This record gives sequence, C-alpha cells and structure tokens, in this order.
Amino acid sequence: MKHFFICVILVLSLKGFSQDFNYGLLIGGNVYDIEIDGPISGGTANSDINLGLFGEYIMNENFGLKLYGIYNSTNEASSYDIPNAGRVFDKVRLKTLQAHLLTKFDVNKEYNKGFYLTGGFRLNSILDKNASKDQELLEGFFKKSNVGVLLGFGVNFSKTLSVEILADRNLTNTLDSENNTAKNYGFYLNLLFDISTLISKI
Repeated sequence: MKHFFICVILVLSLKGFSQDFNYGLLIGGNVYDIEIDGPISGGTANSDINLGLFGEYIMNENFGLKLYGIYNSTNEASSYDIPNAGRVFDKVRLKTLQAHLLTKFDVNKEYNKGFYLTGGFRLNSILDKNASKDQELLEGFFKKSNVGVLLGFGVNFSKTLSVEILADRNLTNTLDSENNTAKNYGFYLNLLFDISTLISKI
C-alpha cells in the first residue's frame, strides 16, 4: 500500500505538466483460466478490486499512449493437481504490482470522446504469495514476474469517466518450471476516473 501512495504523490505532482497529459484513478477486476502443458493441471482465478493510477499522453486527435500502475490481489481457486500428490495448495492468494503499457486509438476525430480501441503489454511482479496448505511447496512454484499481452476496447462517457474491457494472455511462463508451461486466458474490466481535468480547475 505504501507503493500506491507514492504513486499518488508522483501523479499529483504532474499537475500542470502538459495539456497533452491526463492522469487519474483506476478501479476494476480481472479473471482468468489456467491451462498447463505438462504433468500438472491448473484451475481458475479471480481478483479482488484492482486499485491503480494511470497516465495518458495524447499524441494527436486519434492516438495516445497510456501507462497503468495497478495493485492486485488474486485468488486462484481449484489450484494445482500434481501426480502422486493429489491436489495441493487448494487455494493460492497472490499479491502483485502490475504495469500496463498501452496504445489507444480513438475512433472519433476527437480524443477521449466515444469509442476507442486499446492494446499493449502487461508486466506482473509478485509481491507476496500464500497457500491455504502446503505453503512450503509454493515457494519455488511461481516465477517472480511474467509478461502478457492485452487487447480490447473502451468507451469514454465523459471527459472524466471511461470503461474498458481488455482480453489478457500471458507471453511468458508464470511457473518456475521447465516441464510445465502455464497458459492463462482472461480479461480485465477497468473503470477510469480522469482527475487531471478536475484538478486543473482548482
């Protein structure tokens, strides 16, 4: 949580930095299905409420670049089945810090108005992990970080509020294993509040 407040202070310090730069708050959630190539099998996962910040650089009337910083708590249910050991971990809770680097294409000839397409890359870094049982087996199970790709669309309802849906697929293995490769398929639902327009009026 300390990292989150540091990010808040950093973003607020950008007040008046540029008319081409927007920033604000993000809340949302994500779910994904875990498919594993290898002798073990996975399950499904869903997050608690994702909390984050975003910055957006407007390149022209159609294109922009966006950066999200998100704090995420994920619950992996049904966990992992390992041969000769049965179902282990049962439930796993992961706390991660995520960075999403996205491009944005606004369909209209006016930025931040109406429908837009967006896509890019996701970087996850695991801050903490806990299992309901077999905690000692969990220590070397996940890689500390992984990379994924995002693709989706959104709608700007106003200058301060937008909603978007992003399909998610990992590009690197989430497991620290040579014999098992995880393929995670899911999506993010984000609600974005642009506070830069409000702060500029203060």
